[in-house]
Amino acid sequence: SDPGPSSRNRDEVSGIRSARDPLEYVKKVLLEYDLATADEVKEVEKAARKEVQEALARAKAGAFPAPTELYSDIYAQSLETNPGSEYPPFIRLPNVANSIAK
Repeated sequence: SDPGPSSRNRDEVSGIRSARDPLEYVKKVLLEYDLATADEVKEVEKAARKEVQEALARAKAGAFPAPTELYSDIYAQSLETNPGSEYPPFIRLPNVANSIAK
């Protein structure tokens, strides 16, 4: 369990990110073994950022999904396969009859 960022100073977080960040590692390997140039890596990063920004704009412009979509396609079963139920069968609710908080 990670105690969170409040227990680490900025230098420690920065050091861990630079040493363990998988994206930085892949970039380092690509450049170290001449599998890509620095310009090619920058172009890929730029294209990825652009794609994320476009997806974010589409998401913000779109309508909210229907409440029934909250439970759709989470697991193998959904509300469509369990008609008449308010909750999907895989959601465990408290047993009020046996609860000590009566």
